[in-house]
Amino acid sequence: MRILVSAFGNYEFPNNGGADPTTCGKSLANFVKTNNLDGAVADWEDNGALKNGKGEQWLIDFTKAYRANAPEHILAHIPQASYFSPNYATAGGYIEVNNQVGDLIDFYIVEYYNQNNTKYDSYTELFTKTTQGDFTGTSVQ
Repeated sequence: MRILVSAFGNYEFPNNGGADPTTCGKSLANFVKTNNLDGAVADWEDNGALKNGKGEQWLIDFTKAYRANAPEHILAHIPQASYFSPNYATAGGYIEVNNQVGDLIDFYIVEYYNQNNTKYDSYTELFTKTTQGDFTGTSVQ
């Protein structure tokens, strides 16, 4: 068993809120170490930042800072499936994040729920072919 803390979530917008990614990464790493946890999960859902091309660099800098300060601890990310779609993210989204710092992320938990008006609401939409707006092409298959 591993114990991880989750950071950010649906109501926290660190990028658009002006939070410094390096400070956030260091703070999260210090929290993990101080509390003897196995690691952290970045549930970053700053949709506006990703849609305007500013989220990728924030996530890259955050990931680098966390890893530099907690190299032996787990770091996972929970991106929404749409974050991997070029239809959604103007600067590459999580494809760019993965290209830049994927080797610093232990694993992804791709979020296929909580998707507001565009959702994976059938077997076909979730597993075979997503056809809804920005989420087109993000099904599991």
